[in-house]
Amino acid sequence: MHLTKILYILIITSCLFSQTYFDRIFGGNVQFGDARSMGLANSYTTSGTTSSITSRNPARLSYIANGEDGVLVDFQFNLRSYYERRSINILDSFGDFLTETDYVSNQHGHFYNSLGFVINRESYNNEKLKFGIGVSLMPLTSFNYNYKEEVRFRNTDIDTPGDIGIVDAALGFHVYNNEGTINIASIGLGVSYDEKSGKRPISFGLSFNKLLRTTISDQVAIDTVFNSINPNVYENLSSFQSINQSIETKSKDYISISLEAPLLANKNSTMVIAFEPKVLMSSSSMGYNSGISNLSGLPWFIDFDESTNMYNLQINGVEYFKPKKFTFGLRYNELQYSGSLMVFEIMKEFYSEYDLSYVSNNNENLNFKLDDVFHCKIAFEHKFRLGNSIRMGLAYKTAMVNQLSPLTNFTMGSNKRVNKNLDIDFALSYYITNYRYDDIFPSFAPNNQTNCNEYCEKINESNMSISTTFKWEF
Repeated sequence: MHLTKILYILIITSCLFSQTYFDRIFGGNVQFGDARSMGLANSYTTSGTTSSITSRNPARLSYIANGEDGVLVDFQFNLRSYYERRSINILDSFGDFLTETDYVSNQHGHFYNSLGFVINRESYNNEKLKFGIGVSLMPLTSFNYNYKEEVRFRNTDIDTPGDIGIVDAALGFHVYNNEGTINIASIGLGVSYDEKSGKRPISFGLSFNKLLRTTISDQVAIDTVFNSINPNVYENLSSFQSINQSIETKSKDYISISLEAPLLANKNSTMVIAFEPKVLMSSSSMGYNSGISNLSGLPWFIDFDESTNMYNLQINGVEYFKPKKFTFGLRYNELQYSGSLMVFEIMKEFYSEYDLSYVSNNNENLNFKLDDVFHCKIAFEHKFRLGNSIRMGLAYKTAMVNQLSPLTNFTMGSNKRVNKNLDIDFALSYYITNYRYDDIFPSFAPNNQTNCNEYCEKINESNMSISTTFKWEF
């Protein structure tokens, strides 16, 4: 009861601060797995209990239903929401920094679903040998982003007492939207050998994964409203070329492998090793030529055409890089029906193998190098005698770009055992971050300023995910 109240408070009152804006080129991670593993620091390679592990740790398929013959059907329902605030510096009359003030506030949420099933069987000739087949369909990465900025006109002529008018009239809106999700379909086989000596089984797994083709859409719009103060004055609006485009990606496939084994002679511990290769997924006709900002040093999506004095969106293609991944995990005391579970997982994503060629603001060719990303996760679960559990976890993730800060992710969750066949898990995961970046919709020509602390905007963003998993065992 107390845990439920805490979750509700967090969901309702969270004002959390991800770099969702860059999901258009890097892709946002929405491969959540099941709710149980989300509550355990998103460590579903090591602690997953549904078909979602097929693409990450197929070795676990062989005994996911406690080593018994049967079928496990699961469905996940996930919500990913973000709250973004953009601030500009306010200077005093002497030109010194005074404070920061918000001028944009956006909050959006996107829903993602996944489903699948696992079939477990014992070998008819050898009771020590068990097999598991898993099939899953789940989201892998998201390009969803929504931005809306209200633009106003300050009327300085209304300064006489008694005058009637609108001091801060609305001129219009700057709108930027991306939509699209890459889904992954997986089928895997896990084989385990149980010595019946009280130790954990030794398991090996292999899965075939296919990134399904999808359509990514981009929209840039400058929407004006009637200006009652001066109907012909809209100089505060950006001179941005409106665009509405849709791009289709190609499909790609790859193979994952994993191994699980007892850790030394300890019967209550398991070691997990998993590997995924790199995959580069792109649209049929590539026109991916985003640039690098001289001010912030981060990818810049827009370009200024001096012949027309207008800005335009540079990105007119899709290129998604799924890095090579290596995961090492440890579980302790997981097979007990009551007691505690400890999970530790580290993962390295090799983004440095992805070479990006960009163009700077002054048309210089740059080789933008990404850094490898390192994940460290630790979590625990306590199971009560009535069958319910409480879970908490902490995950640390380094940034792939030096200008962005590492992320610390806090997770928590619980479950409800309805009957011996139906189990419902739910979890919450969130993290906060901030960084400095250029104006998305400039209203003037680009300059050669290089002091980002003074001329960049400050972006505070929260990212919260809520997951619910239904599991039926037959």
